[in-house]
Amino acid sequence: MLGDVPIFGSFSCTVDEKGRIFLPSMTKATKGDSIILSRSNVGSEVFDAFPLQIFNARIESLDKIIYTSFDDERIKRAMDLKKELCSLALINASVDSQRRVLVSPSIFSVLGYNPAKLYCLGEGSSFKIFTNEEGYEKYTGYAFCKSRGNSHE
Repeated sequence: MLGDVPIFGSFSCTVDEKGRIFLPSMTKATKGDSIILSRSNVGSEVFDAFPLQIFNARIESLDKIIYTSFDDERIKRAMDLKKELCSLALINASVDSQRRVLVSPSIFSVLGYNPAKLYCLGEGSSFKIFTNEEGYEKYTGYAFCKSRGNSHE
């Protein structure tokens, strides 16, 4: 199940003409898993992908701070982060039996992208999705490693 095993490393995903993103087996995604895709706060060509249970756990931890803390500054930071997480979220997508996630092509077209391939970076409980190789390289400072053998193509 997606989110049960940390995701690390680089991988690429193909996108078909219907907007389905093919997730590699290293993500441990299975049919019925839910993924929250959101715009990233690190760049306009970057998306964050969170397993639904991880996204919900982050929101719950922020709520705990908001409703139990006596530190006004800490409450404000938690409220701001919760607002940012929720306002950047684009869709809640389900994984199908072939490890595909359907993202409406309009999501990419509204944002000005038409990717056939996405470049991803695992960050433990979530991963970043870059719409182009240059964005990946700018964020990481490294060239995308095509020889790793962990891409789904």
